[in-house]
Amino acid sequence: MARDKITLVRLLKDDLIALEQFFRLCIQTVMINEGFEDIEAFVNEEVVEKMNFVQSDLYSNGDKHFFLIAKKEREIVGTIAYGPAGDLIDQLSEGAYKAYGEIGSVFVHPERHNQGIGSLMLNAMYLALMGRGIKTFCLDSGYTIAKQIWTGKFGEPNIISKDQWGEGYDHYIWKINLDQVTIEI
Repeated sequence: MARDKITLVRLLKDDLIALEQFFRLCIQTVMINEGFEDIEAFVNEEVVEKMNFVQSDLYSNGDKHFFLIAKKEREIVGTIAYGPAGDLIDQLSEGAYKAYGEIGSVFVHPERHNQGIGSLMLNAMYLALMGRGIKTFCLDSGYTIAKQIWTGKFGEPNIISKDQWGEGYDHYIWKINLDQVTIEI
């Protein structure tokens, strides 16, 4: 069976409404899958944060935050971004990782998981970062499935914050050198 054609594009102003809906769907789905209830306020907060990053990308022309959007025809099926390391990475690394940027906002449409979209976006981001002369980046996650995926790709995290989000909900942080990654096509 042939795979669907997925294109990777830079963020456009025309994507804003669809992107906000996409973030909301993905974050709600993750939170429900994690078993959390009463998630509306958290989801709203996360969507606002992601959209602030999107605005930062648009206004800085990708200099501060840099998004790649995966699309199947006109539908958004994935996102990945690069920007300054977040406050949590700074706090949990005790400032040691503040100088590195962070890959984040990595989401794949819930109906499109396990189709290679996340890997495609990650490989494209590696190339974009290499083109910008970036040698090291951070990545963090507290979501159970995402932590499993990232551990499979990058090995054990450099930092684990036990019970960061409640009992049994640890937060992981990886520091990755681009000369140690493999780009798979």
